[in-house]
Amino acid sequence: MAKDALSRFGATRVIKRSLIYSAADPELLAAERATIVVHRTPGGWPTRFRAYGVVVDGHEVARLRSGTSVEVSVLPGTHRVELTIDLLVASPTREFTVSPGQRRLLVNSPKRFLKALATVRGRDFLTLHLVPASKTEVPDPVPTPPLVVREGAGIAGYGLVEVMHALASSPFDFLPDAADWVELAKAVVALGGRWPAVFELAKWESTAVDYPALNEMIGRLREQTGRELAAQSPPEFWRVVVGLVARSCRLGVLNDEMIAASRLDSLWMNVRSNNPSTRAEELLWEGMAVHELDWYVGDNVWDRAIALVTEADRFLCQDAVDRAFCEVAMDILR
Repeated sequence: MAKDALSRFGATRVIKRSLIYSAADPELLAAERATIVVHRTPGGWPTRFRAYGVVVDGHEVARLRSGTSVEVSVLPGTHRVELTIDLLVASPTREFTVSPGQRRLLVNSPKRFLKALATVRGRDFLTLHLVPASKTEVPDPVPTPPLVVREGAGIAGYGLVEVMHALASSPFDFLPDAADWVELAKAVVALGGRWPAVFELAKWESTAVDYPALNEMIGRLREQTGRELAAQSPPEFWRVVVGLVARSCRLGVLNDEMIAASRLDSLWMNVRSNNPSTRAEELLWEGMAVHELDWYVGDNVWDRAIALVTEADRFLCQDAVDRAFCEVAMDILR
């Protein structure tokens, strides 16, 4: 069987490649086989998007992605298994014996970030644990206490007018920066925003950043949106920003909930010196915790990230903003 005829992924390659070991002996080919199961637990930021090569007896038989398992059909006897990323990065080799019909399980778990750095080139960078023969099934994920989504949180979400008023009332000169308002205003006009100050900002064409003129237009936008809000309570700045991060995740601007948590971690730097006083600020702290646990500790915190984004997305009305607006917002809210 030609090597290039084999698929690089999936059980097809595993089964066909394993038959090569016994193809020269029909009796061995017909013998009852054993199964090697290799499981990779989720987590581990440095290599989370890379597939590991599963090498059995010197042959790469499958590619293993985060949170998945592969099964390799082998002949009874002694086998050697290891995981690889490239020629310099691998796991220790595990050697063991299997009998006919037996299943043996090996598990890869992410290392803590600092420990991984210490072995970034070598055979100890990846872990590979041989599970006792009495345990043959892939382990269930270690439960992580999820963030509780509060009932009714954000049901009456903010619409476009609240979003724009909150951003125009930002307590930070750089979040967003006045120079970024031109692109943001264009996205607002495309959404249907008709405030005169927005049209002024969208038409701004000066190559030089005139902060006094831009800040004056932003001030007029704040006044115009404020009049539209009338007697309503002014929207909370962080509630809008956190909601925009979550909405960007839901609309696909941010790839997944863990990326959204990472973005909240960056924004958390602006509130870290104060104890959280609102639910939105609590979610900034939660985003920091989720990101740090994933990046530095290697914990499986996907449940917390999903719960975090789910609650934060409720801070905005369903039609408050669109993908194009979120793309601009994620470029400037850093």
